[in-house]
Amino acid sequence: FAATMVGSLLSSLASGWVLSRVPVWAYCAVGGVLAALGMLSYLGPSWVLIVALTFVTGVGAGTLNGGFNTYVAAHYPASRMN
Repeated sequence: FAATMVGSLLSSLASGWVLSRVPVWAYCAVGGVLAALGMLSYLGPSWVLIVALTFVTGVGAGTLNGGFNTYVAAHYPASRMN
């Protein structure tokens, strides 16, 4: 749980800086790939691998959260964000 939370927190905090340098679609694509790769943690043969991959899942989730929020804020009215 802690590894997922730390990964999500770090990627969410960095999302503004990264999104000022890359397009939103690319940011969301990377987030989706990271989240999918992190889901492999369920198949991990060792505890260390499971924790490392859950960190990757958190990074992917935080990336998707920041990317989708940025996309919706830029393309839709504020009522859609809620």
